[in-house]
Amino acid sequence: ACDVWCGVTRESSWSTLHGVAEKDRCQTRLLPHVSEEGMASSTAPRHCLKRLSKLSSLRWTLLTALGILVFAVVVHIKLGVRALTILEPQCRPMQLLVLIRSSPKTRLERLPRIARTWSMEKGESVKIVAVLDDGDRNDFHDELTALHGDNRPHSMDFNWVAGCDKFELASSQSLNSCCKTAKSIWFAREVLAAYEWEWVYIVDDDAYVYLDYLQFVLCVKFDPLVPTVVGKPLCVDRPSGCRGFCGGAGMGFNRLGIEAMVGGRSEDAFLDEFIASCKVCSLHDDLTVATVAASRGLRVGMLWTADSQNLSLGERQHRTESRFWPPMVLWHYVRGDMDLLHNMRRSTQYANTTRPLGLLGELFE
Repeated sequence: ACDVWCGVTRESSWSTLHGVAEKDRCQTRLLPHVSEEGMASSTAPRHCLKRLSKLSSLRWTLLTALGILVFAVVVHIKLGVRALTILEPQCRPMQLLVLIRSSPKTRLERLPRIARTWSMEKGESVKIVAVLDDGDRNDFHDELTALHGDNRPHSMDFNWVAGCDKFELASSQSLNSCCKTAKSIWFAREVLAAYEWEWVYIVDDDAYVYLDYLQFVLCVKFDPLVPTVVGKPLCVDRPSGCRGFCGGAGMGFNRLGIEAMVGGRSEDAFLDEFIASCKVCSLHDDLTVATVAASRGLRVGMLWTADSQNLSLGERQHRTESRFWPPMVLWHYVRGDMDLLHNMRRSTQYANTTRPLGLLGELFE
């Protein structure tokens, strides 16, 4: 048992002479004849009791605030999921143009894979076009017929661009790729004048695209009245300082974005400007797109679920079947295992994934 008493002591005159201020000291000593209960109820200082009371009150205030916050988050998520469920069928008619950049080195191998997998899932409001070099037109059709017979890509159209074959296709990082990207943007603008599409999305020929998810995210997340280009703007070229899209994740424009990107330029003028910017950005066409777009006042948006990593099929399967990962709009580096990924996409586990809840996470910038 203990008792508490407060005493006021005065420092010695020797301490006072040395400039030490007077101090009030509280001391505690043990008294065997006073109970702990008596100390707490009658002899404890009032300021100590007030302090304990304030701490207890603060604790309950924090717990109450936390409970309100958790409740608000749960309600927000439920309302968001409900809103997405309502919006999904309304977004299905949104006109989407998907352009696939391919090359003479990969076209015969990769385009038929796309034709028998994800391009078969397109709805009536989605159009898929492969962008190829015009000088390769005759050889492509002959070789494709000889290689695949009647199983040729009927789920996509072809656009033959002239002028890019003069640039050597040394690698994916080349003026040929820069030219083909610029031609794709120009082609999208021409299609804009003839059709009522709302978005164009440009991908590589080794990408697997979930067309319904891509269509839905573009419809819900971005304002059609704001000129916009989207992708994964997380890559940088240190020598040039250019920042922009990670190319494997693709890039997309809405109608106003394409108009702002091209402006009033002629095809030759637009191509020359884009090629010049591409040279500055060390021949990275993906970085060039974001750099030019930002200079022309476009909003550069983020697509978190457009994946540009070279993941294993097992890792993709884990993310696809897990309810803790949001549905992807795109996988990159999908080559020999594209058919396996497509079969996995159509599996029961994938079909039962909670789509609106997963997509809710994509809507945050």
